[in-house]
Amino acid sequence: MQVSKLPQELLEEVVDNLDGDYRSLRACALASRSLVPRSRIHLFRTCRLSARKLIAFRDLLRSPKCTFISCIQNIEAYRASSDPNDHYFNEVAPDLHCLTYVRSLDVILNVLLTESNMEDYFLRGFFAAFPRIKRFKLLCGASETLPVPLVRTLCLFPALEVVKIIDTRYFGVEDAPIDASPPQGLFDLDLGMSTTAPILSWLYKSKHLPDVSTLKLGLVKSHEAQIVRRSLQQAGGALTSLVLELTWTPETYWAYTFSVFDLALHPNLTTLTVSDHSSLLDFDPNLMLQLIKQLNAPRLKQIFISLHSKQYGSDFEWGALDAFLSAPAQFPRLQTVAIKCNRGCFCNKLFRSYLPLLNAAGVLQTKW
Repeated sequence: MQVSKLPQELLEEVVDNLDGDYRSLRACALASRSLVPRSRIHLFRTCRLSARKLIAFRDLLRSPKCTFISCIQNIEAYRASSDPNDHYFNEVAPDLHCLTYVRSLDVILNVLLTESNMEDYFLRGFFAAFPRIKRFKLLCGASETLPVPLVRTLCLFPALEVVKIIDTRYFGVEDAPIDASPPQGLFDLDLGMSTTAPILSWLYKSKHLPDVSTLKLGLVKSHEAQIVRRSLQQAGGALTSLVLELTWTPETYWAYTFSVFDLALHPNLTTLTVSDHSSLLDFDPNLMLQLIKQLNAPRLKQIFISLHSKQYGSDFEWGALDAFLSAPAQFPRLQTVAIKCNRGCFCNKLFRSYLPLLNAAGVLQTKW
């Protein structure tokens, strides 16, 4: 069926605007042969795999009539050691090697690790089937009793550029082998509480941190403060985007913020995000102001501040923050100052009265 005499480029743009609308994309593919290739790109770009679907997926890949392999760019998988069919992930791995266009791997591991299955989950089979990926996201709720060989897992992907690791509960990470070299193109790290120190330590010893431009860190534990601080010093001016989670609550478990972070080390930041997780009322909220005033980043375009305590009310020196961030000579490229208070600390609308200079400049946001 000929659906239109419009140029193919325009038809493809129409299909592109349907990205994520699978019902409409299927309708387009059935409506005209000219729309099939573009529709298939969107329909098969991401494949979501679960244990019960793996055998059927493998059979499709083996079929001589399978023509969508080149469309698959992202794999999303859920693995659970409690699933009796979970072993299929490693059994079908030889067939998954044909997916040479896959560039992103997003995996949820809900597993109970033992010495006998550790390498099956992290070093063999399924993970090893995707050596060409550039982006790796892992949500891991693993056993906390055995160290996870996470560094060796990352070394399975020599083309890796972006790593995001989310831990649903604390787990140990195996020390990096002496000969473990980071992927040369790795530049973007999003690390959870379990992985911050061991991964940064590995990259620090490998002198790779000057190649990292984007970094997101979870809360830092007291005994990890030194390695995180040392790693941030090595990264220095290479960082252009930095996301920090911190707390001012006086505890012994979490590191004292100023023993870890010095924003003056990162003069080339264009984006900074700071989330304060302080939960008690016995801290000085103006410590946050001291931290932000460390900034000496003339290229800064965006700063996001998330607050979680009622201490940030009239006790906070909002006028000083307003004056500092609104100074044109200090931040000539600043476009966005986004501040929000979570957990009902106080009304976000108050920020506009607290920060009149930023509000008048049109850069203040209270939602993000």
